[in-house]
Amino acid sequence: ALRGTAAHELLELGVEAVLAEQKTKTPTMTNGVTLNVEDIAAVRVAEGYLTTREYDLFYQEARVPINEALDRPDCLGTADHVGINFDHVSESSILEVTDYKHGSGIMVDVEGNFQMLLYAIGAIKMPEFSDCTTVKMTIAQPRIEHQDGVIRSCSISAIELDEWRVWFKEQAALTDDPNAPRTPG
Repeated sequence: ALRGTAAHELLELGVEAVLAEQKTKTPTMTNGVTLNVEDIAAVRVAEGYLTTREYDLFYQEARVPINEALDRPDCLGTADHVGINFDHVSESSILEVTDYKHGSGIMVDVEGNFQMLLYAIGAIKMPEFSDCTTVKMTIAQPRIEHQDGVIRSCSISAIELDEWRVWFKEQAALTDDPNAPRTPG
């Protein structure tokens, strides 16, 4: 977990900037973890994908208002990257929410991924993204092979996303019962 946190920080700050600042090929991040060349190579893959995206508006480490979307002050989230391309011709916009996974032990799917759905639900509630008709959810997991590639995406309509929002809201309400079953995950 600490290595993943350090890798996220490197992605946020930029690989070349950190390497130049520290004058090293194996930087030590603020949590004290020194990243090795394999870590850096993985972060470069995600960074490479993000730099090829041409967003009209882009946020890193974006606090997405899941709490507002679900009417739950206890539901919080920070998406690694949120970007939008405005299509001024068709007046539709595609919002992309990207999550970086540094782990190499557990393969993470993007389809039906509750974390990604919650980030998308929160992001589309942000005023600057509220007119989006489609949300593209992307996972970058460079350290593990997946049948769909190390960077994989799926898209969902704003209407479908609102159906998920209603479902999550119902599920969150069930946790208020003091006798609710404890389920990891």
